[in-house]
Amino acid sequence: NINLDLIFGIPTQTLESFKISIQEAISLEPQHLSIYGLALEESTQLAKNIQMGLVPEIDDDLAAEMYEWVMKALPAAGFEQYEISNWAIVDNSVDYRCVLNIQYWRNEDYLGIGAGAHSYVGNRRWRNVNLIPNYLSGMNNHNKSIEFGHNAILECNQLEKIDIIKETMMMGLRLTDEGVNLKQFRDRFSVEIEALYTAQINKLCSFRLLEYAVYQGSKVLRLTKKGRALGNQVFLEFV
Repeated sequence: NINLDLIFGIPTQTLESFKISIQEAISLEPQHLSIYGLALEESTQLAKNIQMGLVPEIDDDLAAEMYEWVMKALPAAGFEQYEISNWAIVDNSVDYRCVLNIQYWRNEDYLGIGAGAHSYVGNRRWRNVNLIPNYLSGMNNHNKSIEFGHNAILECNQLEKIDIIKETMMMGLRLTDEGVNLKQFRDRFSVEIEALYTAQINKLCSFRLLEYAVYQGSKVLRLTKKGRALGNQVFLEFV
C-alpha cells in the first residue's frame, strides 16, 4: 500500500499550486494520503528566514482555505477522511487506514523496539537512547540495577490518571468519525466524560466545533467539519 505525505500553508504556496499538488498525488493512485498544515518550529532555518524578512510569513487564512478545499476534493476522488490530517481510499474489502496511528490516536498501548524508539504501556511512557552503539551496549548490560525496563532506556515517565484522560481527549478527537467513544471512556476511567468536561463540551458544541453522533452503534463525541479546521483550539480546552 502506498501513502503520500503533503504539506500546505508553506510560505509562497498558492491555493492553485496546492491544488495541482493534490491532483498530481491523486493521479498516482495511492491508497492513503496524509496532508499536514505546516508547523513552524522556532529553531529551524525557515523560521529564522521569516524573522529576517527573507521569506514571507505564513498566511493562516490561506492555509485554512487550502484545508477547506481539500476536505471537499478528496471525498470526490474516493478518499474518506478518518483523522484530521489523514485520508484513506474507500474500499469495502480492504481497510486502508493506518493501523499504527489509530493505535496512537486511541491512546492505546504500543511498544517501540530499537534505538530511539518510543513506547507507551499502561501508565508509563519511555524512550530508548538514540544511538545504535549505545542501544546495543545498554541491552547487553545486565549488571546495572534499574527501576524499570532495560538499560537502553534514556527516559521514563509515569503518567497520572488525569494526564492519560487529557491525552485520550486530545488524541481521540483527532479521529473525525470515531471521535471519543463515551462508553469506552467511562469503562476505562470510571467516570462520565460530561462529569469532567461539562463546561468545555457545552461551549464547543454551542460554537458548532463539537457534536454528539453515533458511530458503529455507539455514542461518540467528535469534531464537526468546522471543528476539524480549528482542532488545535478545541484541544486546548481539554489540556
